[in-house]
Amino acid sequence: ARSRGLNSALYWVSQMAGAMAIGRMLDQPKLGVRTRALRALWWIIIGGTCVYIYGAFMEESLLTITRQGTPLDSVSNAAGSWSIILLLVAYGFLESVLQAYCYWLLGILAMGDTSVSAKYTGFYKSAQSLGAALGWALDTPAIGVSCRSQFWLCWLVFV
Repeated sequence: ARSRGLNSALYWVSQMAGAMAIGRMLDQPKLGVRTRALRALWWIIIGGTCVYIYGAFMEESLLTITRQGTPLDSVSNAAGSWSIILLLVAYGFLESVLQAYCYWLLGILAMGDTSVSAKYTGFYKSAQSLGAALGWALDTPAIGVSCRSQFWLCWLVFV
């Protein structure tokens, strides 16, 4: 609980850093659109896989830590909490990179037509909201899908 504010601040800073990084990659005028799109896609696939592997490793580690009853905050368990904070930062970075890439692709597909862009964006946000609603529903006691199962489901959707 003591590290909640720090977690939040670092998450949002990593979101800004991720958006800036992918923005610089996608806005290189010397490269063609196809080259920029494919290069960014490969970085997202490789980076996302690394983040999810780290997440899987932390999932296994957290089971051991929580079974021991060790608190996870930055004061009483610095080593355990910083590894989780680093994972949260990696997730924030990946999320913003993926979001910015999707919006960039939608803009490219719309070819400058704002009404088409609005339709694409509306569909994208609808699909994203549906995913969030399904994630919330899976977490309810009525359905009771474990966090671990949700993690693997997210990885499957990413791949």
